[in-house]
Amino acid sequence: MQFSLSEWIDAPPEDVYAVATDIEGMQAWMNNLVRIETMTEGGFREGARWREVRKMYGKEAAEQFEVRAASPSSAFTLYVDGSKGASKRGEYVFEHNLVPENGGTRFQMDATMSSMGLMGRILGPLMKGAFKKAIRKDLVFMKEFIESRNG
Repeated sequence: MQFSLSEWIDAPPEDVYAVATDIEGMQAWMNNLVRIETMTEGGFREGARWREVRKMYGKEAAEQFEVRAASPSSAFTLYVDGSKGASKRGEYVFEHNLVPENGGTRFQMDATMSSMGLMGRILGPLMKGAFKKAIRKDLVFMKEFIESRNG
């Protein structure tokens, strides 16, 4: 399964990148985030890992993230091994590109979800819609946070 999301943010790419990749700072803008548990030292870089714990449907759910690629101010790729988190299956790759546009930044996110098992194949369209909706909310909250800081 694949989907893409895009949002224009009224801030330069370096400001958007700084907020989007500030692991500890995600608490300030991310919807339903309970806590971040860092698993590696050294901040956001290739190989960095952390666990996001969120409130989902009244319960806490955690997923482990890993940075697969990081190009400051322009792009980064995140990987989630679902077997290490609440979903218990699947692999998720989120590619983010930050493109200068009209004095701001076009934040483009392309998601690929695979190895979802039989239930994932059956419920795929429903799951895709739920993932897309949740990530869209995060993107809007991040946009609002960045734009309010840049006033």
